[in-house]
Amino acid sequence: MQSCAQILKSSLPAAVAAAFFLIFLNEPQAADIESATIRGGWEAAVTENNRVTTILRGEEINGSRITQLSIQLNKEGAQSTPEFFIESPECNMPYLSEGNYDASSAKKIILRTADGGFIIEGVGWKWSQSQSLLVISNKVSTTIKKNLIGAGRKKENNPNSSEPQNSSNVKIQSNRFVFNHANSKAIYQDQVFATDPGRLEISCGKLQIDLSEEIQGFKEVLAEDQLVIKLLDANAPIQASGGRAVYRIGQESQDVIEIMDAPTWSTQGHNGKGDRIRVTASETRQFFKVIGKARASLDLGDIRIQQTDEPESEQQPIEISADQYEFDGTELRFEGLVKASQGNAWTLSCETLTADIDEKQKTAVMIEASGMVQMTQQDGDEDFIAKANKVIYEPIAPGEETVILTGNAQVDTEEFLARGERIEINKKEVSNTIHVSRLATLEFPDSTISSIGILNFGDNQSTRDPSKALNQVRITSKEYSLIVNKAVFTEEVSIQFQDETLNCDTLEVVFSPDRKWIKNIFATGAVHLIGEQGRMTCREINGIFSESTHQMERLRAEGNVSMTHPRGKARGETAVFYPQTQMIELQGEPRIMTTLESKSGRPSQYILAEGESLMWDQAKHRFNGPRGRYRIKTIKNPEVW
Repeated sequence: MQSCAQILKSSLPAAVAAAFFLIFLNEPQAADIESATIRGGWEAAVTENNRVTTILRGEEINGSRITQLSIQLNKEGAQSTPEFFIESPECNMPYLSEGNYDASSAKKIILRTADGGFIIEGVGWKWSQSQSLLVISNKVSTTIKKNLIGAGRKKENNPNSSEPQNSSNVKIQSNRFVFNHANSKAIYQDQVFATDPGRLEISCGKLQIDLSEEIQGFKEVLAEDQLVIKLLDANAPIQASGGRAVYRIGQESQDVIEIMDAPTWSTQGHNGKGDRIRVTASETRQFFKVIGKARASLDLGDIRIQQTDEPESEQQPIEISADQYEFDGTELRFEGLVKASQGNAWTLSCETLTADIDEKQKTAVMIEASGMVQMTQQDGDEDFIAKANKVIYEPIAPGEETVILTGNAQVDTEEFLARGERIEINKKEVSNTIHVSRLATLEFPDSTISSIGILNFGDNQSTRDPSKALNQVRITSKEYSLIVNKAVFTEEVSIQFQDETLNCDTLEVVFSPDRKWIKNIFATGAVHLIGEQGRMTCREINGIFSESTHQMERLRAEGNVSMTHPRGKARGETAVFYPQTQMIELQGEPRIMTTLESKSGRPSQYILAEGESLMWDQAKHRFNGPRGRYRIKTIKNPEVW
């Protein structure tokens, strides 16, 4: 590229100015300015391709020394329309007489845009005219007016919009600065620090700004080398670091910061990392997104610490990995192959997970997982597995938390399997309270309780195929609660044993302390006990099981007890069953109707036993009671008692 420079104006007499005015017609280049002293002001222009690209002005030339230098850099494609100004009180142009306007100085320098919105100051500088390159070597300080940033966007999308008059300016500091007017690149180096008050702080080893011509503000910022970025949003004050970052001014209402090369981030109580971090910033909010191998650690913090005199329990952070996640200050949202854990306390996998963050404490207060959720949690020395369409985890205090499962929910432990549309688990220290509702089911191994055995009648034993026997006991109801070693079922309760089914309105089941076997059941309401050989109805039953056999040891039925069996019927106000000996004790105007087989081949007779109390030996079909207080007679119509 060839150039031509000429002296356009001077306050000196025309004869003196003419001595410095040379034009080369055959090969355009810079005119020679011979060593001289010029006072009163001067101006020189540099043309390229018949266009004035640079205009130099000064107050005095004394040999190669220039005072009050001003270099005007014009816009590309525009005739003498200024874009930037370079100003310094003094400089040295050693090749001025050869028409070379390269300059340097140890003095102060200012680089500013024509509208004054972009001002860079420093000490010690060098200007290369042929390369359109400015280097500032010390104490670089930049002020960017907020109304310059994204000015073109505002004008395009909202012509009436304007920055508040009291809006703070963007500040940049560094030890070195390079400006290339040819490609509109401004590069800060060595201990760079930039701040947009209330929004953003950047520290790095190198920061490059792409000064765009199509809009009146900068278009792109590239930061790299020991990069640290602080997002000063009140809702999401985050510090991030990485190898490099790109800040792009959006043509719409949002700007974007991309942090790359193994970026990490942290905020009060939380930290994370990923392949890439993207921050989308609007006028009022910042949205923080981590993409690719995204991991985060959430601190449950003081939100879980109760106000007590006890020492604070150490809270392990929640570690989460996902394909990507977003953070807006109040919520973290993870997506794609999400996995979470809190030390050895629990692990979780799902498709989507959100963590609510307390705005004041900046700590996680609730976690919600959805999509094929599976959670493994430790209950003392034992693990249980929870599955559901959605799980909500809410920490409350040290060792105290609530887990709510909804949609095809189930909890599987060594002792039982709980199912329902909704399961709520409240954990305090090492104990759990489980509440199951809507299509609630509890299943446990038949070793826990194999049978009741109160509707077995001697030689009419069950003909059930042993190969088709159930391998678990199943209880269904509308809802139930399992607290330590006690389960309480309500509404439409049904418990299915190996040999019988019990239906009632409410049911309490008491387990052994280790929940390996059932000690007691207590059923109330419309109680129905149905077996293969008969049935019984009453208002309540209370059954006690054997520790050694896990089978029914004694069962007491009360309230209008009515029983049918293969040979007849029985009723009374109360009945006590002893399955091990097949004895039944009936009280409260008891009546027992049964048949006695005739050994002579005659038709069987129906007999009716009545009295104040009766003992019925089911195995031997015998009756007895207090002497003189019961009676037995034969009847012809078994339907009439």
